[in-house]
Amino acid sequence: MRKKAPNNPIQVNDVFYSKRSGPFKVIEDNGAFDITVQFIETGTVKKTQSAHARSGNLLDPLAKTVFGVGFIGEGNHKSQNKMQSNRAWTVWHTMMARCYNINSKSYKSYGQRGVAVDETWHNFQNFASWFEDNYIEDSDIEKDIIKRGNKVYGPATCRFIPRAINNLLVKPKIKPFGLPRGVTKRTSGRYSSAVSKLNKRIHIGTFDSAHLAFIAYKEAKEDVIKERATEYYERGKLTEDVHQILMNYEIYPY
Repeated sequence: MRKKAPNNPIQVNDVFYSKRSGPFKVIEDNGAFDITVQFIETGTVKKTQSAHARSGNLLDPLAKTVFGVGFIGEGNHKSQNKMQSNRAWTVWHTMMARCYNINSKSYKSYGQRGVAVDETWHNFQNFASWFEDNYIEDSDIEKDIIKRGNKVYGPATCRFIPRAINNLLVKPKIKPFGLPRGVTKRTSGRYSSAVSKLNKRIHIGTFDSAHLAFIAYKEAKEDVIKERATEYYERGKLTEDVHQILMNYEIYPY
């Protein structure tokens, strides 16, 4: 194979370089508007025009152009619709970034801690198909609702959960002095707990021990989750399996 000089006629076996997807060679030449090329690194074959080959404006759908891991894939799902990123692409790209982009603000909490994306979802086409079948408006993709502590984003473990419910499950920062979740120590030396419901903070009570305060918080918090889960399930905003998980969801002290 030989690298093509800029102004010479295109011939079979000429090599050009894509701006984003690496080198490709010409494998068939039927004139300036009908040439076939093959990307050298992936073997992808594409029809194109000689002008596009010379300019390097060709994208290999199998080239790992997204953080060195993800690729657009071959299929009907596009990264943009009418020059705007579509929702599936945005969710996928954000997920890939938190796992594989060391410059992402979320990387320390995900990729650096071993969180990864299932290989089938490295291909955007696979993720987008799953997204179309499962997406719920105003929801977040959640990787460990099916299995707590799960570190892999994938079709078997991920579900979309309404943001209002997902926020109930977000773990707050652990309080100092080893206090359980939801518990505050008062200046009197006793312990109090409170829970948020519909954006209102509700005081539960004051107790002689952190343990008793946490038990009260745990019961109240789980009741709030059940109420919200039932509400969203009846509105068709929760799948049945996630609804059942939330109805049995347990709050841990730490």
